[in-house]
Amino acid sequence: MQSILINNYEETLWFSIVDHDCYCEHRVPRHVLMWIRSGHLRVERDGEVITAGPGDVIFIRRDCNASIAKLSDGDTPYRSIAVTLGRNVLKGYAYRNVNELERIRRGRLTPIAGAATILPSTMELKSLFHSLVPYADEAVMPSERMLASKIDETIGAILLADVRLHATLFDFQDPWKIDILEFLEGNFTQDLTMEEMASYTGRSLATFKRDFSKVSDTTPQKWLINRRLEYAAQLLSEGRGKPSSVYIASGFRNRTHFLSAFKHKFGHTPSEHYANI
Repeated sequence: MQSILINNYEETLWFSIVDHDCYCEHRVPRHVLMWIRSGHLRVERDGEVITAGPGDVIFIRRDCNASIAKLSDGDTPYRSIAVTLGRNVLKGYAYRNVNELERIRRGRLTPIAGAATILPSTMELKSLFHSLVPYADEAVMPSERMLASKIDETIGAILLADVRLHATLFDFQDPWKIDILEFLEGNFTQDLTMEEMASYTGRSLATFKRDFSKVSDTTPQKWLINRRLEYAAQLLSEGRGKPSSVYIASGFRNRTHFLSAFKHKFGHTPSEHYANI
């Protein structure tokens, strides 16, 4: 039987064991520092693919929209330890370390691009994660004081591993809002709720609907249905889909709804459309 075991402490410390290949969409409003104990982690975004293997430490930016694969290695499960860094935690660290961070900022460093980056193996990173192994193996929650200490240690270890991440860690601007229509055009066939689509663009549902009204005279839901119908018709016309299955490829999950909406828009059924190509 396939299993996923995740122990989460204070939404900050995560111990994961996955005995099968697991795929998901990643968008977390916190930076993530993760050590791969076994198996592999693959991060993919906009055609860029980064794979971390056993012993690697990977940094994943907050609010990035990426596809994540947690891959087991034969009989060896995927295992990782991760520390997440929220905005308030980083602001507190910045307040306590003003002089150090100002010195780094004056270095005019070029920020690291991309959703994720594998950090060099440093003594600080090794020490950090090896110290967390007993907690992971025994499924024991660290004390509040210990957890706070490990968070500070994590931030310091990141800066020592690659000081260029300073600009990323201590960017306290509002989360970047990606273009709504661009996102919808690239993801209209995905099985996502309106809430999930809003989240992926960096917005609340209310803000998503309000911003959408500025670029379209219809609602997001109606736009999606119309775009999916257009795509279904295109697949049928190009012979790349059949009436019995094209509704799934175009993003619909209910065949009856698809047939009704298709006939209402085009005046004929998908089968009739397909027969006329």
